[in-house]
Amino acid sequence: PTEIVALAGPLSERFVSWVRESHGNAELDVRQIEDDVNGYIQGLGPIVADRRDQLGLPRGDTPESAAAALKEANVETNLALSDVAVPTQMHLEAFINRCALKYVGAMQMPGEAVGAVAAQSIAEPATQMTLKTFHFAGVASMNVTLGVPRIKEIINAAKNISTPIITCTLNQPYSEVSARIVKGRIEPTTFGDLCLYIKEVYEPSGCFLSVKVDLHTIQKLQLEVTVENMKQALLNHKNL
Repeated sequence: PTEIVALAGPLSERFVSWVRESHGNAELDVRQIEDDVNGYIQGLGPIVADRRDQLGLPRGDTPESAAAALKEANVETNLALSDVAVPTQMHLEAFINRCALKYVGAMQMPGEAVGAVAAQSIAEPATQMTLKTFHFAGVASMNVTLGVPRIKEIINAAKNISTPIITCTLNQPYSEVSARIVKGRIEPTTFGDLCLYIKEVYEPSGCFLSVKVDLHTIQKLQLEVTVENMKQALLNHKNL
């Protein structure tokens, strides 16, 4: 980790010099990106130190700890650290080169019509937001929760939003049974969904409803519903 932190300054300076040389040593203000690159590389030091601590190795984030790490270095240590992709000097140099290429490629030349590019960048999504039909990779889909209707819901703080979505995390995220229980209790389930059939039977003595309950569906949805509950719900229905 101390070696990574020590390389942050020289590598960020190399980045600045490479960018300026590519533009004929022009007066470019690259202090912000230089600080960002320097801070990112220095931030890798504590991450590597924490990983070494988890593996029971010296942290290496102080001169004393770094000396102990070099003293105890062996083949097993190198193999253990290689599994967690510890950055080397070659990795960091390749990272700096890629950052410089991206930075130079994103720069605009003098006289470039940046106004038109900026206007197009704003107008294109704004045009999409005024429509209810959105196009992604040639596929048109209808979604009333996007665009202007969605903006109206946000601005007006609508209590009843269209097609609401709930994102929740299960206590047991890898349990299929728990997921089915939660899904079955959240989704609306009608009386007919739990029946194989509902028939009206007419006899000389009177008429009645014949209902066959689908116990397999109730068990599959993990619903806390019994035949007696369904009977009472049917008898208490206001239209019967």
